[in-house]
Amino acid sequence: MVEVRVVRLLWAGAEAFKQQLVAVTEPQWGWPTPCEGWTVHDLVKHVVAGNEMAIGLLGGRPARSLAGSSGTDRGLAAAFAETCVGQAEAFTAAAPEVLVAHPAEQITAAEFAIYRCADIVVHAWDLGRAIGADDAIAPELVDQVVAPYVDWVQTLDVAGVFAAAPPGVCGESRQDQLLRQLGRTP
Repeated sequence: MVEVRVVRLLWAGAEAFKQQLVAVTEPQWGWPTPCEGWTVHDLVKHVVAGNEMAIGLLGGRPARSLAGSSGTDRGLAAAFAETCVGQAEAFTAAAPEVLVAHPAEQITAAEFAIYRCADIVVHAWDLGRAIGADDAIAPELVDQVVAPYVDWVQTLDVAGVFAAAPPGVCGESRQDQLLRQLGRTP
């Protein structure tokens, strides 16, 4: 079983995303996000697909066999809630040291839980930015989830998945420093 603390962080990240998601109005589903070329719909679809991928990978299915999520805007909101439960159950059942065949590289289930949480948290920030909502990330999530994720992503980003880090600002918050390293402009 992946450490209870890590599963709790995963739930905290999901709650942060949910808080942004419930604020999305019908017209906002088509609005652009900080993720180049993605609308709010695309962003939520990506997060749901990531949850589905985690459930599948932890269930032993190869990543290439996992279909992405599709559906209506409100259907995606429901799918997010459902897949969060399934993902948490899958991580709770997984041995922390078991290797997971993540598309980027083999990682342990414990590492994968942190990375899934970070993806959800960073996209909660993206969603908040897109709809003009509060985009603050809880300090616990910044330190225990986003910081290790930034380190991991920087070792993997040979394909240029993330935009180049924009220049920083003297005295900016830890959250903003880390988001910049992921190509965001806080």
